[in-house]
Amino acid sequence: MRTMKRFAGLSVGVAALMVLGMSGFAFAHEGHEGKNKGVDKKDVPAAVLSAFEKAYPNAKIKEIEKKDENGTVSYGIEAKEGKVKLEAVYAVDGSVVEIKEVIKPDSLPEVIKNAVAAQYPNGKITEAEKVIKGTAAEYEIDVIVGKEEAELTVNESGAILSTNKDTGDKEEGEQGEKGEKGDDKDKNAE
Repeated sequence: MRTMKRFAGLSVGVAALMVLGMSGFAFAHEGHEGKNKGVDKKDVPAAVLSAFEKAYPNAKIKEIEKKDENGTVSYGIEAKEGKVKLEAVYAVDGSVVEIKEVIKPDSLPEVIKNAVAAQYPNGKITEAEKVIKGTAAEYEIDVIVGKEEAELTVNESGAILSTNKDTGDKEEGEQGEKGEKGDDKDKNAE
């Protein structure tokens, strides 16, 4: 009888560990739906690694993911170079699809800071990313003014391309026309 209780307790324990292990596995792979999967560095095309290492010679690679979107294969590399966190996506031939670099708000170019300040004079930039597609770069900026949060996309010249506001109550999509400044400042004040 005592042996049966130990066995039953052991079985429950093993079952619990299996469930936890499976849920941990599912959590670790959450967000990797479709045909995206982690790959080893040795399985990445030489052209991709060469392009990445040329652009970021001192970067430490954290994760590489092979992406397959409608038959188009690319490789996403999550890395850190110094204090800069980045995500780089390359086509199989090594050409850049997109690069996102997380940057400190005080490291933004003055033209970008000035554009944000013109749109939100009392705003505080909380997060910033430089997004490079091909040869063009844009900045994705998170700004907070009181209880209002906004996400702006600003080009290298300082033109605001889009604004997405959240007052905590509701969220609005893109506001204004490309390059227009100030048209949507008070839309959420209703």
